[in-house]
Amino acid sequence: MFVGNSLTYYHDMPGMLQAMLSEKGHPVRIHQSTVPGMSLRGHFTQMITALTDSTAFTRGKMAGELTGTENKLLERNWNVVILQTGTVEALIPESRNLSVSPAIARTKSYLGGPARIILFNTWASDTTYPLQFCQPGAIIHPSLRSRPYCSETLDNLARHTGAINSGYAKLAADNGVEKSNHGDLFLEMRNLHAEVGLFDDAFHPSPAGSFLNACEFYFLLTGEKAADLDFNGPVPSPKAALLKQVVDRYHEDGNRIRKNPN
Repeated sequence: MFVGNSLTYYHDMPGMLQAMLSEKGHPVRIHQSTVPGMSLRGHFTQMITALTDSTAFTRGKMAGELTGTENKLLERNWNVVILQTGTVEALIPESRNLSVSPAIARTKSYLGGPARIILFNTWASDTTYPLQFCQPGAIIHPSLRSRPYCSETLDNLARHTGAINSGYAKLAADNGVEKSNHGDLFLEMRNLHAEVGLFDDAFHPSPAGSFLNACEFYFLLTGEKAADLDFNGPVPSPKAALLKQVVDRYHEDGNRIRKNPN
């Protein structure tokens, strides 16, 4: 089950993953609770009052209520739950500790049995540098003063990706869960194969970016090579073959990205 926002559901990435799993006969059914613009904490604190393709209108949850995601988590005994939140939260220590970690704990509290929990380690945005991300304390947690809390200053794409990966690694270690490797995979593609085009805008994945995401989750769920799949989704065959190859080589190389020889 995926819990996240548009970074998860863009171009029906969960549907791509389902097609991959079905092609090879894996008895896995993908479910999702994905809401545009929703943070991971919001899945446990906000009630949806109206929903469009790009916007969720919400109000605070009241005593005795359960959100849609909470009801979904209680629906059955899940084998795997994949959690995705806004990347900025992974970069700011106070957000990690006071917003994301409690949401992971809430997820665990709703699971009826043992399950793999995987954090969707997202990627660096298509931006310019230097760059720093900040959030008002009141947005992060009521206990914080009304001043901004910020990430480190990010000077380039490699450092930006490294800070994101480090934030997710800390969340995974602190909460005893796994994480994906999408940050590294996006970095390698942007460094070595920029012509593929992984973005629809500054942050949302293109069809190729969503396909790359699905390939990584296919490996994490099955341990099998994406290159053995016939399914290419909405991506032209040569590009799809390259994306599969990058994911497979990354794991064959011990989760290491390949450097630009130039």
